[in-house]
Amino acid sequence: MANHGKLEKYDSQEEWSQYIERLEFYFEANGVDDEDKQRAILLSVCGSKTYKLIRNLTTPGKP
Repeated sequence: MANHGKLEKYDSQEEWSQYIERLEFYFEANGVDDEDKQRAILLSVCGSKTYKLIRNLTTPGKP
């Protein structure tokens, strides 16, 4: 199945809530209902700075 749309890394000039809203539309358009898969997609496309922040906030566990 082909993906619809393209997720870009998070830009700190954009409001986080706006980025998440676009991410939710991406999930809906591509039929991604599984929360573990949604988390994996977010963490793989959010960009290194955002991933580092998320990782630091969730340490010692994984994001």
